[in-house]
Amino acid sequence: MTALELVLFTALFATFAGSVGYCWNHYRSLGK
Repeated sequence: MTALELVLFTALFATFAGSVGYCWNHYRSLGK
């Protein structure tokens, strides 16, 4: 894996993790 691929993979993973965390916090804030 090249450095560029590693950077792209990390960026995608961070975006995915951030989206999941945001949805989870929003879901919990609804009191479910």
